[in-house]
Amino acid sequence: MDTDVSRWLLDFLVRQPISDSNLTSLLSSLPLSDTDSNLKKLLLLRKLDSQISTPTQHLLLLLEQIEELDHRENVTTVESMKRAYCAVAVHCTFETECFEQAVKSIWSVRVGGMVRFGNVGLLCDELIRWKGDFETALSDSDVKKGLEEKWKAGVAVGDVLRGFVREAKEMMPPAFLELVAQAAVQDDGALRQLLGMEDTRQDIQMETVHRRSKVRAAKQYKRSTPRTSSGVKIVDNDDLAESDASPHKDYGCLSTPEVAELQENLRSSTLELQEMVKDPLPEAIAEAKNVASKLDCVDRRSDVIPAENSNLENKGSTHQTNATKASLMEQNKTAVTYEWDELSDGSADRESRPHFSSHKKEPVTLEKHENPKPIRRKRKVWSNLEEDTLRAGVQKYGIGNWKLILNMYKDIFDERTEVDLKDKWRNMTS
Repeated sequence: MDTDVSRWLLDFLVRQPISDSNLTSLLSSLPLSDTDSNLKKLLLLRKLDSQISTPTQHLLLLLEQIEELDHRENVTTVESMKRAYCAVAVHCTFETECFEQAVKSIWSVRVGGMVRFGNVGLLCDELIRWKGDFETALSDSDVKKGLEEKWKAGVAVGDVLRGFVREAKEMMPPAFLELVAQAAVQDDGALRQLLGMEDTRQDIQMETVHRRSKVRAAKQYKRSTPRTSSGVKIVDNDDLAESDASPHKDYGCLSTPEVAELQENLRSSTLELQEMVKDPLPEAIAEAKNVASKLDCVDRRSDVIPAENSNLENKGSTHQTNATKASLMEQNKTAVTYEWDELSDGSADRESRPHFSSHKKEPVTLEKHENPKPIRRKRKVWSNLEEDTLRAGVQKYGIGNWKLILNMYKDIFDERTEVDLKDKWRNMTS
């Protein structure tokens, strides 16, 4: 399966309420793209949502991975994500059996590393305050007790995580298949523009009308042609459909526009398939006529060769009124007898022998181009309008949908390709 098609399917299915086992089997069978950050973020959000009921330190790792993806795509970390990370860290600190070990692994190592690094989107004032309080609580039991009471009186960690997941999904662009479905429902040409196709519906309708007229003329010709021999009757598909539907005509089946359109699409697709399939019958008939003409020429030439008297019976005996039983030793009148001496002697006998045309193919020499020079496209400097349009397209349709962005802004990116958009975005974000 194509990578783009696989990405569109997974982008749509990850958002649907299907089981994790089915989604895992799909991920293992479909090809994945390493450059699609939207799909990675959707998978991380789905995994985070499935583990909300039992918060562990693994949720901290998932939130850090989501923040790293947002940082690569220049996406600002939302406040709900910061609150969710702080709530999970506090919850895991108190739920762990060894309080000192939890403070060391979560607050001294994880949060302390963020503070030292500085440029981390998950850092907030509340997280830094909790870090100082927990480090103080290691040596003061009263501070630890006060922190525990404050944690129990606060908002549940599950509600904070669900709020972040809901906000993160709302901020992401819709699935590509959803956009295609909306364009198909509107039926205003947006679907063909979305897929990069030209609006050729009028040409297709005219072609369908011409094709139907040809088929009708062929049917009338078949029906008017007299049959010269008995054999199997060839029934047309439309006649067969009419004969099959005739017993049910009395029931008055209602036909809707959708059914009529579906029937028309099926009929047109059948005609297109018939045109694509090459009929071997005309070539076979022409080849048979060619072989028959050559054999007829051979028979006419062989009649000129005189036969020896010793190889023929008495001419008068062939016109006897009383027919006698054929003998195995009698010479067939229609047979032609050759002898080795006749075929190997003079040029007169050699001229009467049949000669067939040779089927040897003459070698075809192709023109060789000396020193072919590759044609390079002229470099075009990016304008401010193109850069702003590229940013708007990425924000609306997501990173990785370069073909969709190119088709939606075809007037602006007139001489650009998908690779140009991808390279320019990488240069803009690096």
